Amino acid sequence: MKKTLYLACFLAIVSALAGGLLAAVNEVTAAKINANALAEVMGSLEKVFPGTTYAEVTEYTDESGLVTGVYQAEGQGYMFQVETSGFKDTIKFVLGINNDSKIVGYDVISISETSGIGSRVAEDDFRNTVIGKTTGDKVDALSGATISSSAVIKGLDAAKAVYASLTGNAAPAPSTPTAPETTKEPEASASAATVLDQQEDGSQVTVTVEAKGFQGNNTYTVVIDKDNQEVLSVAMTTFNDTPGVGDVVNDEYLAGFAGLNTAEAIGAVDVKSGATYTSNSAIDAVKAAWNAVFTEEADQPTAGADNAGEDAAVLTSADGALETYTVKGKGFQGDNEYEVVIDTEKQEVVSVKMTTFNDTPGVGDTVNDDYLAGFAGLKSEDEIAKVDVKSGATFTSNSAIEAVRAAFAASQK
Repeated sequence: MKKTLYLACFLAIVSALAGGLLAAVNEVTAAKINANALAEVMGSLEKVFPGTTYAEVTEYTDESGLVTGVYQAEGQGYMFQVETSGFKDTIKFVLGINNDSKIVGYDVISISETSGIGSRVAEDDFRNTVIGKTTGDKVDALSGATISSSAVIKGLDAAKAVYASLTGNAAPAPSTPTAPETTKEPEASASAATVLDQQEDGSQVTVTVEAKGFQGNNTYTVVIDKDNQEVLSVAMTTFNDTPGVGDVVNDEYLAGFAGLNTAEAIGAVDVKSGATYTSNSAIDAVKAAWNAVFTEEADQPTAGADNAGEDAAVLTSADGALETYTVKGKGFQGDNEYEVVIDTEKQEVVSVKMTTFNDTPGVGDTVNDDYLAGFAGLKSEDEIAKVDVKSGATFTSNSAIEAVRAAFAASQK
């Protein structure tokens, strides 16, 4: 019994000592954390409210949870430390509001947003739109950096609300960001489009174009009336951007291109708010299609045209029944050269190899060894002409088909 009582007393004493020690450690740690927090905003305090004494405000109401520190500058106003979630990471800034409800300081102290895009919220152009406003004024989001600037505006409104609770001066309700926080912020025009195919039916030219969006390439079919020189229709056939954001570039938006009759008019089409990249991909695609039809240097042969005449096949070597021909076939950007081997006894294609490539890298070069191997064993021009073109590389694959046809025709002489 005595041992049990002794043990209980010993444990009570140890617990009390441990509790006291923990409290002391917590007090020291808290003081250190507070000192570090104060040091972090010290420079901003001195810039906004120079030569004054200040005190940390520990009791305030913040329903947003974004305000992480409040400091009162004696006789002048308040400084608020704010942490808000940007596009990539937390944006930490301080906001100074004087006793006349005027914003007199805004300073970003920590940011990891996209350089040249979201990072603009830390630059003078945005800072100057904040400083000088009152707590009742609206701050506009930055075009092209919607998510980052909307996050900061949300933090500004949170600080204004705390200021109102401390001073009794009314502040506006927190603003709602103009774009979903889960979407990527648009940056600038993609300005990259590649014509994949071009087909003529009378005066109507149908052009397939791939244009760079935000997350990937979008594909469009653009129909142009060559005689009347106007866009007839635009349709998106492949969408690779953000669902719920980029897909506002829909049929209704694309219908706005119909009737346009100059490259300048196409370039002047408004981008869709909140979907800058996708709408720019549409504009770039229609411009590329227009240039392919009407710009002389972009004028290209239609698919299936006879782009390598029989005379273009040059016999370079003969080994018994095997004859090797060098043939140039007109592609999209220039002439592609092929080496074609024909067995004159069996009257069939033995092999095809591309020796010079002058088309679009990443597009035309899908006409590779695997594709060219498909000609082996073919025994007539008709069979060669029926070889399927490579999807997305119509011009390059047609240059191969016509080159092999020319070589086969030359071997029959």
